[in-house]
Amino acid sequence: MGNTLQTPPQILPPQQPQQQQKIADEEENQEFTCEICIEPTSNADKKFTNTNRCSHPFCTDCMIKYIRVKLEDDNVGHIKCPAFNCDHTLDPLACASLVGPSLFVRWCDVLCEAAIVGFDKCYCPHRNCNALIVNECGGM
Repeated sequence: MGNTLQTPPQILPPQQPQQQQKIADEEENQEFTCEICIEPTSNADKKFTNTNRCSHPFCTDCMIKYIRVKLEDDNVGHIKCPAFNCDHTLDPLACASLVGPSLFVRWCDVLCEAAIVGFDKCYCPHRNCNALIVNECGGM
């Protein structure tokens, strides 16, 4: 009824699986320049990826340092991509193997603390314990 196709759709020939793999390999092996340290590198293992949230080029060493500073110095759990004008956050689960177990646990702790902002809280005073104690009931 009025829904007519104005221009015929452009039909592209399907790519062979070998061609698709070749294109993916070429994209992975392309040289990139880290936006933090400004060092060019062609090593795909050194390139940080933000689990399809954004694709800014950073080397893994710079991202580990960036995450560590955000957690230890700034106490920030929702860590944004360091690219200029990018509002995407980093995925802690995707970064777990990158940052190591101790920094990942710290990241989880900071996220948990941020989730309970409205409650009175303190830490266990025992020397070998740093558990967070939350007063959910109010009062003393």
